[in-house]
Amino acid sequence: MKREAVILESITPSLVAEIRDRIIEYLDPDKIILFGSAARNDVKEPHDIDIYVIKEGLQDVREVERRIDELFAGRLFALDVIVRTPEQVEASLRGGNSFLLQQILAKGRILYDKQQFKTILS
Repeated sequence: MKREAVILESITPSLVAEIRDRIIEYLDPDKIILFGSAARNDVKEPHDIDIYVIKEGLQDVREVERRIDELFAGRLFALDVIVRTPEQVEASLRGGNSFLLQQILAKGRILYDKQQFKTILS
């Protein structure tokens, strides 16, 4: 069930950081990418927040998407989250049905990269 959300006039860096942090706390993802109008800072488009999450070892990505949606119940912004495993990402890129994914990877803004974070800490 898709619920209507009040659209904020602007999406602040602190709001994006809060979303990132809550997803990290809940899921411990491999990567989080912000894409769409929020990543482009496009003030002409209606503001919503589009997030692409990559997490290894998931059995049911739809269930994880639903639970992430529940993390933000009562929110005052539109949030769309896509969750995929690395294997699903690779299969999409090989399968030829990957225009959106290619755009996300090329133009999205990486909010979190666990591997890069581990490299920085070591």
